Amino acid sequence: MTHSHADLPVDAHDGLLIHLPTPVLLVRLPEGLLLQANPAAHEQLQLPAGGQPLDSLFLHSTDWRELQLRLKQGPVRQFEARLQGAHGRPVWMLLSAREQWQGDQRYLWLSLHDVSERRKREFQLQANEALHQQILTTCGEGYLQFDAATNRIVDANPAFCQLLGCSTEQVLGATLADFLAPDCPPTPLTDRHWPEQQETVRGELSMLRADRIPLTVQVQANVLRDERGQEVTRFALLTDMTERKKNEERMIYLAFYDPLTALPNRLLFHERLQQALFLLNRQGQPFALLFLDLDNFKQVNDTLGHDVGDELLREIGRRLFQAVRESDTVARLGGDEFVVLLQGVRSELAAATGAEKLLSALADPIQIGEHSLQASVSIGIARAPEDGNDASTIRKKADLAMYAAKAAGKHTYRFASE
Repeated sequence: MTHSHADLPVDAHDGLLIHLPTPVLLVRLPEGLLLQANPAAHEQLQLPAGGQPLDSLFLHSTDWRELQLRLKQGPVRQFEARLQGAHGRPVWMLLSAREQWQGDQRYLWLSLHDVSERRKREFQLQANEALHQQILTTCGEGYLQFDAATNRIVDANPAFCQLLGCSTEQVLGATLADFLAPDCPPTPLTDRHWPEQQETVRGELSMLRADRIPLTVQVQANVLRDERGQEVTRFALLTDMTERKKNEERMIYLAFYDPLTALPNRLLFHERLQQALFLLNRQGQPFALLFLDLDNFKQVNDTLGHDVGDELLREIGRRLFQAVRESDTVARLGGDEFVVLLQGVRSELAAATGAEKLLSALADPIQIGEHSLQASVSIGIARAPEDGNDASTIRKKADLAMYAAKAAGKHTYRFASE
């Protein structure tokens, strides 16, 4: 540079400034001409030639003008701008600036610190946050974030609001408990504080929409803690499981219940029989097994059609179910075969009383459309342990007794012991 030392402010002669590891520039104002730069500045920046305007160093000329405007208020402590770095690489610099007068000449000292890496991290963080928000906004799962101190909702995505049929205003500031159904079991999610060792909670919640429609929701919630183990925030992802739950319940129902009569089917009856045998062997609790076969049912199907036959089966099943105790089981094995398990039957008289109640339940005619039908059923009775103490023996003897009842004139019962 061609300027003599006499032309420069005294600070420019200070070796401490010249040898600072961060860039330092000396600029003459008001022209904005670069007068001096220390070695760090030459190493990190693509500087204009000595005596040339400094504004070419700024990628955006508006930053240079903004810096000059701020200088009118006094020294500038922190000002970030993008500058031309060495080898044409743009760099973010944090600038500190102060003016200095020498005689009637005004100078500007610029001290710069490279903050490119920090800005890169901030930009990446902003990009990740934007992506995060986009995902939360567009994903089908509900998202909630809670205030650590109050456990109130501070953020909710559109999917959660749609799931609950609420506006964002109705959700923010509320607690999760405000949306739970009265019969929802207690959940740690509504507690103000979680145990320190518990970072994640998973489970199902029973919730109510704004229109009072019940929902089954699967939830996974996590807590974020600081280095001292204190909660910073907690958040939850919620998935609507209502339809899936209904389908699962429907599949379970179809697996264990007869779709025509809604009575237990053969599979569930077998489980109940095994339970009865377990109580017999462990606690000595006896039971009676009654096999029922409808009399002349094939004639109804053949003459009146299967629709009438199905209605007849439904009504017979309903009447049989109403004729027994809550602890007993009425099941449909298929076709026109039913079975009844009477718990705690300790005598032949008690078993006979149970059979007579079933016959009485079918005494009144059954009206199906224009048809008045009289149901008739033959019943075979086997008692445990008197007639056997295993499922195969008991079922076989009850079945044989049922055929004996048919041979005796139908709509009656017979014991396996007869």
